[in-house]
Amino acid sequence: MRLIFGILFVQFLIYGCTTKPETKVENAIPPEADTTTQQDTGAMLEVGDSILLPAFEIEVTLSDAAQKKISYDKETIIVKAYLSGQPKDSAAIEVSEMGLLFLAEAQVELEGAGVARFDKVKLSKEAYEALADKDFEVLINIYSGRRSSEYNILNADLLQEPISRVTGERHALHAKLIGE
Repeated sequence: MRLIFGILFVQFLIYGCTTKPETKVENAIPPEADTTTQQDTGAMLEVGDSILLPAFEIEVTLSDAAQKKISYDKETIIVKAYLSGQPKDSAAIEVSEMGLLFLAEAQVELEGAGVARFDKVKLSKEAYEALADKDFEVLINIYSGRRSSEYNILNADLLQEPISRVTGERHALHAKLIGE
């Protein structure tokens, strides 16, 4: 019996060490929802009690030194999107210290320089309706996946634009090593 458990444990360990990390999109919509029309027109789409955002892409480029370090250390790159906006009535709902209503966040993990596609990001319809301006803000932050170090090793450009300027587009952001 111990031999069987030992063999299963070794197989599980080998599988876990050889599997590539998945691209993760938090707040994703179920795959059965038809988003073709929404993706083609660039319009927001109501899905149940949520709003599905039009797709956008972030192209991450790296300096030569960052590319070498990321590759050598088998490090990943996190591209994270934060969505927030001005509420109609900040007294009626919870807002940040800056007076903004948090709507959603999503992230994509890359294995090196490349394109992070945000195409299944959704936010609460209730939060969307609470906005004073429906052209809410998107903030994109890029940092290392912290697989080779507990600290971020990248210094990257930020993107902070209204959703109307972000969706349907590919935006290029550059990253280099901290201290480079």
